[in-house]
Formats: sequence, structure tokens, C-alpha cells
Amino acid sequence: MKEVYPKNTETPVSIPEWVTNYHNNFMLKERTKCFKTCSKCGGTKLISKFSLDRRNPDGRTNICKACRV
Repeated sequence: MKEVYPKNTETPVSIPEWVTNYHNNFMLKERTKCFKTCSKCGGTKLISKFSLDRRNPDGRTNICKACRV
């Protein structure tokens, strides 16, 4: 268990490990919504750097705009 100190208290509160894992997994999923890896150059870039493509499940091309030029 992880111990944290809430605001205005001096006694630690224990957080179960599954809560920490759930939070970490949630944050990982949120990050993947904002970033994507280019299949040509291998760089991880903002999702806005990829053109729209309705054929892909995420709605974006697999190659960034810079590599398509």
C-alpha cells in the first residue's frame, strides 16, 4: 500500500495498490489519445500532426504530415 498525506492532515492515508494501478492505466490511455507514433519516422507526435483518415480505427493516418511531404 502507498501512503499519502491529504491536505491539512498529518496522518498518512493508505491507498490500495489496485487504485494506484487503475489510475496509472487510466492516465496511459488518456496520453495515447493525444499522441501517436509515426510508422515511417518512428517519432511520437501530437495527434494533430497526423491527417484525418476515416479508414483507420483512430481516425488518423499512420504517417505524420511531415513524412507524407
